[in-house]
Amino acid sequence: MDLREFIQNEIKSAISEDAELDQAFNRAEPVDEGWVDWKDAQEGDSALVTKENKLGLIVRAYGRKFHLKFVDGTMKTYDAKDLKFMKDESITEGKVKVFMKKILGNMVDKGLGVHTPPKMRDEMKKEIEDSVRKIMQKYDYIVEGKESIDEKLITFSNRAPYGQVVFMAGGAGSGKGFAVDNFIDAAGFKVRDVDEMKKAVGQLDKIGKFSVDAWYKKYADKLSESDRAHIEEFVLGKGMSIADVASDLKNPNNVMSLHLIVDAMGLKDKWLINMLKGKENKETLPNLLFDITAKKVGSITSVIKPLIDAGYDANNIHLIWVLTNYHLAVAQNKSRARVVPDDILLLTHEGAAKTIWSILTGGLPKGLNGRIDVILNNRENTVMFKDSKGNEMKGAVKGFKSLPVKKQGGGIMPEKVWKKILYGWISDNGPKTVDLRKPLDQQMSK
Repeated sequence: MDLREFIQNEIKSAISEDAELDQAFNRAEPVDEGWVDWKDAQEGDSALVTKENKLGLIVRAYGRKFHLKFVDGTMKTYDAKDLKFMKDESITEGKVKVFMKKILGNMVDKGLGVHTPPKMRDEMKKEIEDSVRKIMQKYDYIVEGKESIDEKLITFSNRAPYGQVVFMAGGAGSGKGFAVDNFIDAAGFKVRDVDEMKKAVGQLDKIGKFSVDAWYKKYADKLSESDRAHIEEFVLGKGMSIADVASDLKNPNNVMSLHLIVDAMGLKDKWLINMLKGKENKETLPNLLFDITAKKVGSITSVIKPLIDAGYDANNIHLIWVLTNYHLAVAQNKSRARVVPDDILLLTHEGAAKTIWSILTGGLPKGLNGRIDVILNNRENTVMFKDSKGNEMKGAVKGFKSLPVKKQGGGIMPEKVWKKILYGWISDNGPKTVDLRKPLDQQMSK
């Protein structure tokens, strides 16, 4: 069932009387030996479409045919002759070489002095490099420098096809969609995207499957007094249909109206119920991704309980925070197809900072025991692959900056590993109204 069918069914259930109720990936250069023969390529490796100079992720391989997923969400099958293949391990190998060159190589050279026999120097570097490689493969991350923790594509339970839940948190305009497409392995995840729900509701009104009068009759009592006044002034008072509202989301009043319409219908909760309906086998629970602002911790905790009740393992419930420079988000918001009101934009960025910082420093919500990472999603922190002419390759993200804070199934990492770095990221990129030196619950905008 696609999103439009799902929402249409929910509308019928509610309104119709006859209806039934129901990173070195980051900065490391890929090694020259990174390209491999098509026979050695597997799902999860990367493939370059040579004629289009476009990099994709192999999501299925059968014979000489490879089904690729690209960052824009599109998929296409190619023959091996049209592709060049790079194994995931080649990226890790590049990370080892960068680490050796930038840190351990300099340390060995300076520590041994200029009179050390070259053979001894090389043998020592080789021994250290082998040890570093083993440790990196064990923990699958690398620290590059004092204030930069970069990681390759973020994956969950070794790309498990079932039973994974990801809360993708971030203020409005923080680029969560871009992060999903480029920084995490979300292939096969079913995504709860409230923006898409809003579009679908508008389309259903447009084709006569829904009306604002029927909606108001059914859901007006679920609105607060101020929200009801907003709908009466900006929708009913102007004789607008839901389709009219959805057709002009450059108008912040329309954005707010559509948000209230969808929220009152409870579509977010009903989406989850629909996803879990009939899923009695705990071994085949679908992978779910929740696109949230996280301006309140309840947006996470209220969802975790039904997930656990349905059979999801707490160790497989993960949290990713996409942190973007607030002033950049404000500028990007003005050029988006959907313009979020300024006060709401501020609240979502303040709220995300409050929620995540509180979780990391004050205690994990019950049921959240997967991995936790923070992605710094600014343009200067995202590196693209380049072709032989030095031009950036379309859809080929080479790396990004992220900070692992908690390992899957384990506790929060020691604060000395992450707290100072994250504090700096929030101070440099969050709204200036957020001061981490003061109690967060006393400084959020009302």
